[in-house]
Amino acid sequence: MRVKEFDDPDPVRLAAWLLISRDGDETFQKPFLVAQDSQNEIYYWDQRLWAAGGPGKFISLFWTHDRAAQRDLRVHFFRSDFSADEAAPGNPSETSIPGQIAAPCLLDDGRVMAFVVDRDRPGSMRLWQSVDGGQTWPESQSLLVHQHQELADLTQGLENIDFAEYWEDMGKWSFGHPCIRAAGHDRILLTWYAGTPTCMSVHSAEIDVDWAG
Repeated sequence: MRVKEFDDPDPVRLAAWLLISRDGDETFQKPFLVAQDSQNEIYYWDQRLWAAGGPGKFISLFWTHDRAAQRDLRVHFFRSDFSADEAAPGNPSETSIPGQIAAPCLLDDGRVMAFVVDRDRPGSMRLWQSVDGGQTWPESQSLLVHQHQELADLTQGLENIDFAEYWEDMGKWSFGHPCIRAAGHDRILLTWYAGTPTCMSVHSAEIDVDWAG
């Protein structure tokens, strides 16, 4: 992994990395490269992980941005195994989920949950589920948790995104940052922030994992 200095004139090469400690955070192994586009056109942002099935095994969700096309792609999903000392970077697959930051959760019955912020208008925080290990995410089995009317003075829409202006918008958004945790045998706890540009607070919801039947 190469650290980019403030005044480094070379182009940015974005990638998702992972540091693992196998001794209770006393020491860490060298970083694992999780995902990187060889053409440096697809950016895998905000990697959110969930431990899955043993040491070094994870599922991941990514806010995925196409710099060349100047737009966000659908959320990407990846199942990784870093149980060995070496692991090759993977190729996250695109889901059918629109949105940006997405937090995963793997249930005991094998279902994968994704709590996702979507900045289309109106904005939303939606809970998605996959019963086939992340291959499909039917919208009919998703749950609208929060709907939001964004009042911030934003400059960017969903297409033809100006990258510098998009970074400025990120500091203005008045809802987002999904978090998901197991809360007992058949419940999950969701948290996010929401409000107006001048007054935001933490929100939460406890959901029955069988809401979709």
